[in-house]
Amino acid sequence: MSNLIQGVITPAQVTIMDTAVQAIKGGLPVIPMASGKEIKAKQKLGNAGISYVTKSAAYGETYFSIMPKEYDLTEVKEDRNLYDALTSLEVKLGEVYNMVQVMRTMAGIDVMSHANSGYEALKIAAKSNASLKAVVDELGEFYKK
Repeated sequence: MSNLIQGVITPAQVTIMDTAVQAIKGGLPVIPMASGKEIKAKQKLGNAGISYVTKSAAYGETYFSIMPKEYDLTEVKEDRNLYDALTSLEVKLGEVYNMVQVMRTMAGIDVMSHANSGYEALKIAAKSNASLKAVVDELGEFYKK
């Protein structure tokens, strides 16, 4: 039986990580002002739109006098800076998420391997010890699902 991952996360470490996650959540300055349905109906900025937005903001500054009165150049710049900061954060959090997911998967593989090994040993022992039959039947329910 191979061990894909070895390690321990102590309760103190969990507390530290939980605190860090809460700090990230608390540091986000945005409260969504629209419903999911409203957001879904709006045009989104993807990677292809970055150049468009950058040029539009530059032209909005150059030709401010012809922009509509609701055009808020300060808001445009703030939103672009916020978008960039959130994109950077998303990349960093994505890396952490992927690391956690891989480690969790490996730990799950290890523990399933151990559980299966124990189950096999109990099945063998149940052949000569009738009191183990109920235990083996209970564990075997997992594979009937």
